[in-house]
Amino acid sequence: MSRIWPIICQFGIGGVLCAIGIICGLRGRYFDMKLPRDRRFLAVVILGFIVLLALAAIFTFLAPYWPQGATP
Repeated sequence: MSRIWPIICQFGIGGVLCAIGIICGLRGRYFDMKLPRDRRFLAVVILGFIVLLALAAIFTFLAPYWPQGATP
């Protein structure tokens, strides 16, 4: 659990705060989903979050078990 809690805090709480910001931006008409620029921006934010979560998971759960000094 000592490896899982930092990811839950960072990406769980951060994801909730990001979602609240996106929802507020959509309801407040800050983002206009008819504009390609705004759709692209939201896609980059969401995909970036997913990619960073995947990288954090790889380096947290898989990388510690990779053999050190192994040659292919």
